Amino acid sequence: MKNTTVAIRYAKAYFENCMSNNTIENSYSDILIIKDALNQSRELKSILSNPIIKMDKKKEIISELFKDRVSEDTIKFLFFVVEQNRIDILNIILDKYCDLYYEYKNILKVEVCSYIELTEEQKSKIINKIKEITKKNIQAVFKVDTNTQGGFVLYFNDLVYDYSFKKQINKLRAELLK
Repeated sequence: MKNTTVAIRYAKAYFENCMSNNTIENSYSDILIIKDALNQSRELKSILSNPIIKMDKKKEIISELFKDRVSEDTIKFLFFVVEQNRIDILNIILDKYCDLYYEYKNILKVEVCSYIELTEEQKSKIINKIKEITKKNIQAVFKVDTNTQGGFVLYFNDLVYDYSFKKQINKLRAELLK
């Protein structure tokens, strides 16, 4: 919990800095590049979070990896995170920055899990219905999950809307066993 609170502060500070410099879009792209690099490389994560590796070496690694891929401001922010010994919560900071960006852009991230691959028409209907209800722009990720046994499950804003057959069957079973 404490790490999340600290991460929110760092993310908010960097976000506000980007707002004042009018670099929100560029910094968001930078954040996605960094998140992708961290997600693809366990080695990078472990090197950056290793307390034995010196701060200067971590900065050198960051500089080499990202100098041609992200802005100077983003690299300075990463250096600041390293200097404050908060690199171990970098992923959380980046996630919180993305949350701030989505809020600023009125974007709602939605995950839809269904038993089978949905058609483009079905995807569009789901997105449009969520957009109509929430009045937000929808960024949806569609996944196949055979555990649903049919139907679909929506995940957004820490909420779950379960329209799966599995849930309906379990609900019916519970009613019959009363």
